[in-house]
Amino acid sequence: GDGSEIVTVPVRGRLRFANTEACLQAAMAGLGIARLPGFIAAPALQRGEIVRLLENFDTPPLGLFAVYPPARHLAHRARLLIDFLVSHFTRFPPA
Repeated sequence: GDGSEIVTVPVRGRLRFANTEACLQAAMAGLGIARLPGFIAAPALQRGEIVRLLENFDTPPLGLFAVYPPARHLAHRARLLIDFLVSHFTRFPPA
């Protein structure tokens, strides 16, 4: 077909992590495959420590939101944190 077919594959494994860094370390150790966000996987991909599978497979994007109470002026440290997050996630966009 044209590649737009939807396929559902049940996935089960022996290891489960609630931490994406642990998933990355397990994949790097050869323990299996992992679904990782681009900002976590990018450095290891660039160093050749892992390879990307299913390159033409897109997943729905996830959002990251900064939630803060309404105020006339945002606290300086909150503004710094938001600016840092924007900078970091711009450098390592979803892969």
